[in-house]
Amino acid sequence: MKKILLHAIAVCLSLHAASQLPDTCTDLAGIDFGPCDMVLGVAYVDGACTALSGCGYEVGGVNYAPNFFETLSDCQSVCEAPQDCVDPSLIDPGAICPMIWNPVCGCNGVTYSNDCMAVNYGGVTSWTPGECPPVTCVNPSQIDLSTLCPAVWSPVCGCDSVTYGNNCEAWYYGGVVSYTLGECDTTSGCQLITPFANFGDCETPLGYIYTPLGCTALSGCSTVATNGYDYSGLIFDSMQSCQASCAPVIDCINPMQIDSTMGCTTEWNPVCGCDSITYSNECTAFYYGGLTSWTPGACGGLGTGRLPSVSFSLFPNPGTDLLQLSFRRPFVGMVVMTDAMGRQVLSETITGRQQVTLEVAHLPEGLYLLTTRDIHGASATARWIRSAP
Repeated sequence: MKKILLHAIAVCLSLHAASQLPDTCTDLAGIDFGPCDMVLGVAYVDGACTALSGCGYEVGGVNYAPNFFETLSDCQSVCEAPQDCVDPSLIDPGAICPMIWNPVCGCNGVTYSNDCMAVNYGGVTSWTPGECPPVTCVNPSQIDLSTLCPAVWSPVCGCDSVTYGNNCEAWYYGGVVSYTLGECDTTSGCQLITPFANFGDCETPLGYIYTPLGCTALSGCSTVATNGYDYSGLIFDSMQSCQASCAPVIDCINPMQIDSTMGCTTEWNPVCGCDSITYSNECTAFYYGGLTSWTPGACGGLGTGRLPSVSFSLFPNPGTDLLQLSFRRPFVGMVVMTDAMGRQVLSETITGRQQVTLEVAHLPEGLYLLTTRDIHGASATARWIRSAP
């Protein structure tokens, strides 16, 4: 009878705590809630949110139930600034951690094999015992509607089968963790890891991944990114296996064809490239995009003549410090450059100029995608190679 009564009291206290969501934060450091194993909830202790257990919420005649939160995220939203969760100065890739599985859930939503790994490889400042809940295709913690994504129509099909205007919209507006190129009804090729996924500052080789510009090596601290999603299913163990799996798409682009000095006409006779990007005509697809195949008409099913041509040429290509853009007529709109991972590395608004010079000396060597979009919504895309100085 005594055990049943104690259990009822524990349940009652637990429900009471769960119903209370404090709007202020009190540090409970130094308060002993007893040796019992009853789960009390999440509280702010010694400068961090953590799970607590004990015999009850009343200690020394004071009821601390109003200071407990139902979830870790509730506590962090009130007591911790988001940037306090990860402290880069704690990261030490050279630290030797025990190879034991005693998982903890970092305040960043990532599961680490033990607390040593959480601190030295994740840089997290707090955690709770046990694994984090799994993140599926849509991760609500990524969604940030205040983020200003570029107004560029470069559609991707999210893993949730929804078409987004570009990968930035997919990540910040849809919360998806991966996608394929093109609209959902025309998509092809391998799943791409969203360019906003962060694998940490470590240089541990993780494998090879497919990007819009082909297969490339990936390094980081873990296959679990800082968004809490385990991308191991999208990481290949060798360049050969990546290319073998994604060869149909990789073969679509031949960088050796790219010749931005070729004088393609401004004729609007759109073709849909095998990379799911619309080009103003076959000449721009071949020489500016480096494509090996395409189909007549715009990728979105737009009829001939619906959008004006905004084709442009790049010089020099390959280049090093400066990149010259030449439009066929005064251009009003935006230019956006992304790297092989799809990350935006440069953007510029242009108001009625035919010649534009971009400073690119700060960019690392590699292949880049340059997209222009005018005020009417018409876009054109070309690839540019940043070579060694």
